[in-house]
Amino acid sequence: ERGFLTSTDVTAAVTGWEQADCYICGPDPLMDMAEETLFELLGEDARVLTERFLSPDDPAPADETDAISATTGEAFVDGYRLTLDGEDHTVPISGDETLLQAALKAGIDAPCSCTEGHCGSCIAWLRSGDVTMNSTQALSKRNMERGYVLACQSRPSSPTPVWLDFDL
Repeated sequence: ERGFLTSTDVTAAVTGWEQADCYICGPDPLMDMAEETLFELLGEDARVLTERFLSPDDPAPADETDAISATTGEAFVDGYRLTLDGEDHTVPISGDETLLQAALKAGIDAPCSCTEGHCGSCIAWLRSGDVTMNSTQALSKRNMERGYVLACQSRPSSPTPVWLDFDL
């Protein structure tokens, strides 16, 4: 009725709700504007969660994958640390498994939906270690800068032990 949502509209909507969790879903320009406005208004520690739906792409060639905190060396394949609902788990991982595949195989009910990097429901904070992701499309630039990864796309990429934290 009134046209496009603006940063003024977002500010008005959250006034009085400053401690609430904020969920954003919609077209990329709207999500980027709303996320930027919320962080400016509520601070960097605001609980702003996004869900991005994308069309599947052809798998990226190996040299086009996005490395997060990547260093040289062989992948750490014995296991990794996972924090979920306040509990720490040691998750065995082998071969070319993603962090999410290994967690699910170990019986951990990690958050996920599409398992292909399109929805962003498996977003987690990479507290330590190095991973390579085949796709980062469901992550905002801000989330990537803050160290968030998609568990369904992440594979260990160095000997440094990985610690993945779902308790955002």
